[in-house]
Amino acid sequence: MNLDTLKAESVRLFGRLRDTHWPRLVLWLEDRSPRRLFLKALLAGLLVSVPWQCSRVLYDAYFAEEEGQVSVASGPLPGPAAQRGSITGMPGPKAPRTEPAPAQTVLAEGPGAAAGGPTPTPVDAPAIAADGEATVLQRVPPEYPASALRDGRSGTVVLKVRIDAEGNPGDIEIEKSSGTRALDRAARDAVRQWRFSPRTVGGTPVASELSVPVDFKLEP
Repeated sequence: MNLDTLKAESVRLFGRLRDTHWPRLVLWLEDRSPRRLFLKALLAGLLVSVPWQCSRVLYDAYFAEEEGQVSVASGPLPGPAAQRGSITGMPGPKAPRTEPAPAQTVLAEGPGAAAGGPTPTPVDAPAIAADGEATVLQRVPPEYPASALRDGRSGTVVLKVRIDAEGNPGDIEIEKSSGTRALDRAARDAVRQWRFSPRTVGGTPVASELSVPVDFKLEP
């Protein structure tokens, strides 16, 4: 049957339904009262729905019972460790012997170490000298200038001295003047002859700066 034949047969059936069956159905409905039609439709619905509902309940109950049996039967099987004894009566294989891992000894530190524990072996470490600031080792007293003695001048000169890593003085600057140029010059000439202990950092002497006072006092 090709497409044209199928189309022609569909048109013929539709025309027959429209011209013959539909008018008969309209006449049949007009001869019946609406109340009787409603009761018949309700009865037909009950006759169809009740068996369907009953079959659905039975279907659910039957398959629910089967699913419960399957879930119980498909539960996890007990492992070999859960069985006591052997089916054959023969002793089971022994578990492989595992050697214990060597214990790692943790050395306790500080005064809270546990008594009786292992004592760590002391390791010789290089001695580190304490750090220290530069200091004066040898002083040379300054010469009192004659002009300052004659004028009765006195005072204190504060000098900033640059000291190298060997303890020798380098650049000398006047940090605080005495107010008399002759006294400042005499103090600087004297400090150039001083000897110092250099500053040390990690036991190594390094260059640094040091402020030193030089006093000029008139004796009564």
